[in-house]
Amino acid sequence: MVIISTLFPLLCFLPVEGMGPSFYLYLLVLLSLICIACRFRPAGKGFLQRIVEHWPLHLAMAGMLGAVLANQLVSGHAARYELPLQLACFPLVLWGLLFGTFQQLKQVQWGMAASVLLCTVALYAETAALALRPEAVALGLRPDFVLGMPLVPFTNMTVMMGGLVLFSIGWNSRRDKLEIALKLLTGAVAVYASYLSLTRSSWAAYPLFIIIALLVFRTMQLRVKLAILAMTAGLFLGTYLISDTVKTRIRLAQTDIELFVNAKEKNTSLGQRFQLWQASWEVFKEHPVVGTGREHYRAAAQELAKRQIITPLAASQPHMHSDLLFHMATLGLFGLAAILSLYLVPAYYFFKEIHHSDRETRTIAGMGGTLALGFFVFGLGDTMFYWRVSYVFYTVLLAILFAGMVRRKESLAAANGGSVSIAQAA
Repeated sequence: MVIISTLFPLLCFLPVEGMGPSFYLYLLVLLSLICIACRFRPAGKGFLQRIVEHWPLHLAMAGMLGAVLANQLVSGHAARYELPLQLACFPLVLWGLLFGTFQQLKQVQWGMAASVLLCTVALYAETAALALRPEAVALGLRPDFVLGMPLVPFTNMTVMMGGLVLFSIGWNSRRDKLEIALKLLTGAVAVYASYLSLTRSSWAAYPLFIIIALLVFRTMQLRVKLAILAMTAGLFLGTYLISDTVKTRIRLAQTDIELFVNAKEKNTSLGQRFQLWQASWEVFKEHPVVGTGREHYRAAAQELAKRQIITPLAASQPHMHSDLLFHMATLGLFGLAAILSLYLVPAYYFFKEIHHSDRETRTIAGMGGTLALGFFVFGLGDTMFYWRVSYVFYTVLLAILFAGMVRRKESLAAANGGSVSIAQAA
């Protein structure tokens, strides 16, 4: 299980026939069930004991499954359970990963670094010829899929892994110059990947990374923090000034907004998003408790097009480019509670440790909090939890980071001659 967790980021993106991301999640679940049947106890604790220790987190990960069930019970419509069930598998995945030590679990950093390289090479092969031409950007000439995955979540997850690898520098000492250099290079490659794809939702994550980094590396001298902020601001400002592609992408956003506000053209890229956000609110008002059901969203959108609330082109989109609004419309208040819990409950557990006296604990807490809130930021501009890969990626990577934090705290407690649960952290 430890080997799978280390390689999971890479395996998640490698296009292996018949072995997609879901395969590795279900493999971890199967191995955990075998261990439960054999009555194995990682760190001396059984499965039910672990469930009780972190029950709010497990409940949050099962929230989406409950929302789908509520919709089916009230509406009577058939529903697909596979994707929310993958989130609900979190307790089994986490329990299996707890067999690993902290030192073993944190090797996922190198799996993420390798994945960033793989994904950036794939993006370059698919987009470089277009991304380097502003006129192509203006025409919206970008691939829809890379390595069989939709471009936007693919890029967002690449940027996320690059950010997490940078955070993992907190696990290094000053003597680890080569490792630190490799991680800095990985972060730079991830930034280049977001440039190649021109995915604006990925750009929104950078301020979040900086804020959390300042919290994690709290012992860093103020002048060093200011220097890093100045260098980061200079990097992005310089990219904007010298890159016609970035300027074009930003101007397109400004033009889209102006056209929509002046009612001259609603079917631009942002114009369609604005329409879909309006449509989601209309659908939510008509079905506030359990929503329309994911399988019936397209029919609801088509009905709004007939009523001329949105255009037919906007109604043809598969989702609403917003996780919050999409789940509000399709699963109602249950869906809203489920998607917020999916972000905020894990973030709460991780940020409880952000000021821990142990640097390695702070580091992995910052990484876990970045993953949870990063998906929240990505979900403001796109529907991450519409795509299968996002469900698997979030579930397994969250479990790896949480297991690492638990095992680190337990090793510290053992070294101090006692035991302490993660909920009783200093």
